[in-house]
Amino acid sequence: MVRRDAADPPYAPDVPADAEPLDGLDAATLREQRGSSLVAARLARADFGGAQLPNLRLVDVRLEQCNLANLAARGATLVRLDGDNDAGAGAS
Repeated sequence: MVRRDAADPPYAPDVPADAEPLDGLDAATLREQRGSSLVAARLARADFGGAQLPNLRLVDVRLEQCNLANLAARGATLVRLDGDNDAGAGAS
């Protein structure tokens, strides 16, 4: 295991340059199609606002204009996320 200093910059998500964005995804569709898990993906205009997504798993994900306001995601695994300034805040 590589030990990192707290002052080290975070690692960027490992998303393929040619990855097509998943556009307009909502919480119900995420659960149905992907089991609340995304790896090496781009999300564009996803709306998870106020959603209940226990055990959400996002690894190497780029968020583009996504709404995460009041997202309840207890037990979530969030690794190497990146996003623009329009991404909603307030996930719990």
